[in-house]
Amino acid sequence: MSSGIRSLIIVGVDETLRLKFRSVLSPALSASSFALYHDSQGAISAARDHAPSLLALEWNAFTLSEMTSLLQRFRALPRCSNVPILIIANRTTGDIASIAVEYDVTKVLTSGTSAPEFKRILKDINDDLLRPSGFRFKISQLENATEENDQKRIETTILNLYHEFPDSHRAKIEYANLCLKNRDYEQAINIARKALAFSPDNLRALNIIARAHLQTGRFEDAVKILERSDGLSPGNAERLVALGDGLLALNKVKQAKEKYQAATKIDTRNLGARRGLLAIELSESNLNHAVELLRDSKDSSEIASLYNNIGIFSARRGEIETAELSYQTALRALSQDFLKAKVHFNLGLAFERQNIKQRAIDAYREALALNPDFQKCHTRFTSLNTDVAPPFSGVHAILREDCADEESLDDRFFANFTPRKFERLDTSEDALPIRFALDKQKE
Repeated sequence: MSSGIRSLIIVGVDETLRLKFRSVLSPALSASSFALYHDSQGAISAARDHAPSLLALEWNAFTLSEMTSLLQRFRALPRCSNVPILIIANRTTGDIASIAVEYDVTKVLTSGTSAPEFKRILKDINDDLLRPSGFRFKISQLENATEENDQKRIETTILNLYHEFPDSHRAKIEYANLCLKNRDYEQAINIARKALAFSPDNLRALNIIARAHLQTGRFEDAVKILERSDGLSPGNAERLVALGDGLLALNKVKQAKEKYQAATKIDTRNLGARRGLLAIELSESNLNHAVELLRDSKDSSEIASLYNNIGIFSARRGEIETAELSYQTALRALSQDFLKAKVHFNLGLAFERQNIKQRAIDAYREALALNPDFQKCHTRFTSLNTDVAPPFSGVHAILREDCADEESLDDRFFANFTPRKFERLDTSEDALPIRFALDKQKE
């Protein structure tokens, strides 16, 4: 057999697997080309250095959560999203079937797989890797474009893939995902449903539909789909975050918090989960606790978002000094002008609510200097300069129309929250809030 499969990573404990694969694939290749790892970390490290041609997993050597984690990490590695995967198990189960769908497993081999069938499966994979017009070759082109971050080539490759292989589930999923990224949500749902027509439990298709529902405000539909997906394959951190987002949008704060916390247990660095928890702390006005959540953050966008939101809450309650200090901290953490313009605008609103007219005008002027096309800011600036500014409802009246005026940097569903209590932010010299963000900018 010619060598389409030039390297193989096997993860398991059965020492005979390496010889079994090598005897079929290519005896001429070196033994090091067929590596057996007893632990997932060694396999992931090897794949990170050199993406294999094939990955084989011994199912019974791991727990379900360990196998899920391994596959998540492997598929996320550069040039590994298209690598064929074989699962070797005693028999096929519901858990294996769900995992196989979600992570695009090529084949599940069981104790009933005969030697000739084993050889045929490997030959099919090998031939597909060698075929220039083959599906996996096209997917490798997509991977190359993705690795080079060539957005135009990515889009062209996906469109060609869908045109050439319209019956392929992977092609449908890639195209649906492209529609989702391009905010063509109805088309994303339509294409993903075509994938579901053949495979009702296709988790990637379900996830695309759910995310499209989230983006279009159909939160109940999104939550139903995500709960179904989570039942099919528990332990996916990104799905738990999306589920938390949907629940948060429905004001089911306690349930959302549980999902975010579950996500952080799976992936302690998950940014979406942490931002969800921050949104909840802010919605309950637990400002100092929210800041504590970011103690170890080195992400300036996280810091800026947090302090912008603290500024919003403080301004709504008439805490003008805290609001100003928070907004200034957010500005120090930002580098993009259009985001800085939003914070200056919020600062202008804070001064305007306190009837500090000149400082409001100055803040709006700063915002417009950074973003001349900021239409909402133009309106407030012009109104103040002509002495016909529409009055606010009062500093302490947290009205939905008032709250919608502030600009969020990246928070999801922020407008749904109106704090019923207010925790004063600790701004003392030795306090963690405010100070730690400033110190991080100096490092």
